[in-house]
This record gives sequence, C-alpha cells and structure tokens, in this order.
Amino acid sequence: MNLPEIHEFLGCRTPDEWVRAALADQETLLIDHKNCEKKAAIQPRKVRDTYAA
Repeated sequence: MNLPEIHEFLGCRTPDEWVRAALADQETLLIDHKNCEKKAAIQPRKVRDTYAA
C-alpha cells in the first residue's frame, strides 16, 4: 500500500482524535457507514426514475 499516494489523493490526513473516537464506538461508525452505503445504492435508481424515457 502506497500511503503517500493515498494521502495525496485524499488531500488531508485523518485526525488522530477522529480515529480514536471511531475505534471507541465502532458500532455507531458501522451503522453510519451502512446508512451511507444504502443511500449510495439507492441514488442510481432515483436518477433512473427521474430521467427514464
């Protein structure tokens, strides 16, 4: 894994405090991630339904 390349792509490093908070409450982090993934999965269907001929 090329970390300098990843850091350049992201534009900034993740703050250590955020990492500590995420590790301390992984259940909430995973629920939030699940919700974001669900929204991302639904979006193409919304676009299709909006612009379908």
